[in-house]
Amino acid sequence: MELYLTTIRRYKKYLLKQRIIDKAEILTMSLPRFMWIISILYKNQPIVDYVYDGTSVYVRRLKCIKYLCSD
Repeated sequence: MELYLTTIRRYKKYLLKQRIIDKAEILTMSLPRFMWIISILYKNQPIVDYVYDGTSVYVRRLKCIKYLCSD
């Protein structure tokens, strides 16, 4: 598991290179400038990212991003 703070621009650039479910919808959705990402890994490969608003006083989950299996 990884936890990190990132910008929307950097995160969408990263997602553009990944195999994820609903890629077009996720890349075009409006998100805050800063986000906390909790990335769940299996064998050092991401399987799901939980995206949280990094600008809000009250933390709330914005999106659950699921990766496609690389097998």
